[in-house]
Amino acid sequence: MSDTSPAPASKEQATKTLLSHAMTLFSLIRDYWKGDYREVPKLTVSLVVLAVGYIISPIDFIPDIALGVGQLDDLAVLAIAMKMINTEINRYLVWKAKQDGSPKPTAPPAGKIVDV
Repeated sequence: MSDTSPAPASKEQATKTLLSHAMTLFSLIRDYWKGDYREVPKLTVSLVVLAVGYIISPIDFIPDIALGVGQLDDLAVLAIAMKMINTEINRYLVWKAKQDGSPKPTAPPAGKIVDV
């Protein structure tokens, strides 16, 4: 039996994907704040607020003083939040493409979010 699963993404590609999704998320938040895009569920907005609040909070499960290791919990929270709202990000990209008159979304297609 052969394995047909795709090869794991490189750390560089995973980082680029995560950054692209983060930029899209900030764009979504900006459009939501301005009132241009309100098709996002309140649960998603709450999840984003909680994730960002945890990341900027000085109170963590692993203190940020432990350089390198201290940021792992922040990255984990970000990765989990992004995975949970992936569908909403895709919906936003379709809406944004329609607003811009583009035939397709401008960000790379959503795939698995890989922890880095």
